[in-house]
Amino acid sequence: MSSAFMQTPTFLKASTASSTTNLFEKKPVERGVSIDQDGKSNIWAIEPKVEVDSSSNEEKVKKGLLAVGGLGLAVVGAGLILTNLPNMDNY
Repeated sequence: MSSAFMQTPTFLKASTASSTTNLFEKKPVERGVSIDQDGKSNIWAIEPKVEVDSSSNEEKVKKGLLAVGGLGLAVVGAGLILTNLPNMDNY
């Protein structure tokens, strides 16, 4: 029994005329496309690959402290600017 949907070819095979490895040979690319037996196409999303963060807890703490320090510096800078604005009632 054949399936109602068939996967469309997503890549072309490189010719194997030479015995050396082709540095520009492309790997097959998964695309979210299929065509059913009536010729109707269906397109769906391809989810990105998930990367796992392998940084240590010490690195995470350093990054967190740097972020908190930067935020604190921004708040202090904004406070200094706002407290030294000229008084518009004098003009």
